[in-house]
Amino acid sequence: MRSGCAPIDARCCRMAWRWATDAVPAQPRVYDAVWIGRVHRQKGIDDLLNTLAHLAQCVPHFKCIFIGNLRESMGPMIAARGLERHVEFSGFVSEEEKIRLFKRAGYFSCQAATKAAQGSSAKA
Repeated sequence: MRSGCAPIDARCCRMAWRWATDAVPAQPRVYDAVWIGRVHRQKGIDDLLNTLAHLAQCVPHFKCIFIGNLRESMGPMIAARGLERHVEFSGFVSEEEKIRLFKRAGYFSCQAATKAAQGSSAKA
């Protein structure tokens, strides 16, 4: 067993993800990054926002999209850092739309701040 999944479960998940992503055609790059996750300190929100603020200073046209119903919880934090023109909120989207948004971004982030809840970042 690895990552909480039996090998057969992991293979099925990879096959399902491959099938789902193949169902959505290639998309033009619109976003530099996409983030999906829950708003919790354990998920490294402060680190994420600090990173976005740094990128916004270094890359003038930097654009990120947050997937999920996050505007209410994240909007004030985004505004406090002056990131409104760099961050969009998708709201709730279908699984197909999630894949479309992933394909429209250069990087995907779903990190965690604690060792017990480590997430990942990947180049798309």
